[in-house]
Amino acid sequence: MRTIYTFILRLLVDSADPEAFRGALQVASQNLEPQPFSSETALLGLLKCLVSLEGQPGSTNQDQEENNL
Repeated sequence: MRTIYTFILRLLVDSADPEAFRGALQVASQNLEPQPFSSETALLGLLKCLVSLEGQPGSTNQDQEENNL
């Protein structure tokens, strides 16, 4: 079973440093503050963290993977 997550991704461009990868990520279904990131690695880590928050309360990622089999 697949799960779809909806995020709001804001990419910020600094004219002084246009190659920099910065922005903020927010879960669309929750009223949380946007979470800033300053690199590709930070964005991936933030996505993993936010997806785990969206999971069922009281369940672990391993439980969800077993349910998806």
